[in-house]
Amino acid sequence: MSTVFAAVLVLTTAYDVEVLRNNGPSANRIDLVILGDGYRLEDQPKLTSDATSIVNQLFASTPWKEYAALFNVSVVHVVSNENGADHGSYGETRDTALGAYFGCGGIDRTICVNQVAVISAGSTATPQYDLLIVLANDPKYGGSGGDIAVLSTHMLAPELMMHELGHTLGGLADEYEDAYPAYPACQSPDCPEANASLIGTSAVKWSAWLEGTTPTPTPENQAMYVNAIGAFEGARYQPAGVFRPKDTNCRMKVLGSPNCSVCSEGLIRRFLNRVDLIDSFTPTQPMTTCGPVTFVLTTVAVADPTAAMTYTWRVNGVDQMTGRMLQVPVGTGLTVSVTAKHTTSLVRSDPQNLLSQVVTFPHITPGASCDAGVVVPDAGPAVDGGTPDAGLVVDAGAVDAGAEAADASVNDGGLSERPDAGLLEDGGGSDGGSFQVSNPLSTVVTATSEGCGCNSSGLGLMGPVLFGVSCLLRLRRPRKARPS
Repeated sequence: MSTVFAAVLVLTTAYDVEVLRNNGPSANRIDLVILGDGYRLEDQPKLTSDATSIVNQLFASTPWKEYAALFNVSVVHVVSNENGADHGSYGETRDTALGAYFGCGGIDRTICVNQVAVISAGSTATPQYDLLIVLANDPKYGGSGGDIAVLSTHMLAPELMMHELGHTLGGLADEYEDAYPAYPACQSPDCPEANASLIGTSAVKWSAWLEGTTPTPTPENQAMYVNAIGAFEGARYQPAGVFRPKDTNCRMKVLGSPNCSVCSEGLIRRFLNRVDLIDSFTPTQPMTTCGPVTFVLTTVAVADPTAAMTYTWRVNGVDQMTGRMLQVPVGTGLTVSVTAKHTTSLVRSDPQNLLSQVVTFPHITPGASCDAGVVVPDAGPAVDGGTPDAGLVVDAGAVDAGAEAADASVNDGGLSERPDAGLLEDGGGSDGGSFQVSNPLSTVVTATSEGCGCNSSGLGLMGPVLFGVSCLLRLRRPRKARPS
C-alpha cells in the first residue's frame, strides 16, 4: 500500500530540478537524470554533493571523458520521509518516495525501485530525459542496471554507476562466470551485447581488436594475455560456451578496472546512435540566387585527440577528384552531397555505419542573370593547427577568375590565391577529393562570403566551400533520428 501511495505522490508533487551539466540542446544530447531516493528534505544538499561526485568521476573515465559534451546531467530532488532503502543500513523497512530496496531477485547486493514511481517523477520533472538513474541514500553496497540504473552511496558508487550504465546505455553484458540459472541464455547466431559472444574463434565479433599472436579461444589466468583482447571463455553468468574480450581487467567483470577497448567501442557506438555530432545548420531550404549565401554549421566538441572527420564530395552526382573540372550550365543548379565520417582510435568496428553519414545540401539554382561557371576541387591537407582549406570552389561567373586575387578580401588561414586561375591553393598537394582534420569538432563553426575566397572563425573545422553563383555553401548534416 505504501508503494502505491508513493507513486501517487510522484504524480502530484513538483520536485526541484538542478542542472549539473548543460552541454547543448536536449534534442541532440543524451539527458541523464539522477533522482534521489531516501533523501529527506534536510538531506537535499547531500544529494547534490553525492550526485556531483559520481558524475565527475564518470566523466573522468574513457570513453565518457572523450564524449562528455554529448551529455546533459540533471538532479531531481525527490523528497522522502525517511533515509536509506529497505533491507539496507537503516532498517528493514524505510518510507521512501521511490521504494528502493536491497535483495531484489534474491541477491542481497541488487537494488530495485518502484519503476512506476521513478518514471512518473522523472517524466514530470524532466520530460526530456533519456536515462533515469536512482541514487539510493544508503551506504550499503548495491546497484542494478536495466531500463533504470540504481546505485547506493557506497564508496564504490561511481564504479557502480559506470558499470550499470554499461548495461543501461551501452547494452553491455556482465562478464561474470558465476552461474545464475534464471538469466536468459544467448540465442543463435550470437549474443546481442558487444562484449559477449558464442563464437570463440578469430571470427568473434570484436576480431578487429585481436592481435595476430593471441590464440582463440584464449587461455585464462596467463600473464602473457593479461592485457590482451582475446576470446576468454565465461561470461553472462555462464562458465562455458560464452566468450568475453578481456580476461579480468574490464569494468564489466571487475569494478575498479577501466572499460576494455571492446566495451569502450560499444559505448561510443551507442552514444553516436543517439547523438548527431552536428547540432544545427542553416539554411535548410533550397533557393534561387546570384548573391552570396552563408551556410553555418554548429558541431559538438569531442575531447578525443585521435578523433578526425573526413569528407568525400559530389557535385551534381559527380565525384570531385583532384584536377577534375565540371561545367555547370546556367539554370541547371547545383546539388552538392558529402559523405562525412567520424574516425577515432577508440572505434575499429562500426557494423551499423553509425560514424558515417551522407548529407545532401539544399538545392541552389542560379538566377537567369548568372553566368555559367566551373567546379574545381581543392581538397588539400589541413593547415594552421587543423583548419583545412576550401575543399570545393565553384566560380559561376559572378567574379572573373583572373581578377580573383585582387578582389578577394578574406583569407583561409594562410592559404594563398592564384591570380591566374582564381583558385585557392594550399601549396602542399591534395588527397584525392577528401581531407582530414585533427581534432576537428569545435563548439561553433561559421563561414562568411566576401568576394572570392573563404574565411574560418578559427575554431576548428573549416568545411568545404562552394562558390556557386558567388554563394558560399557550408556543410549541412541532418541530425540522426534518436531512438525512442
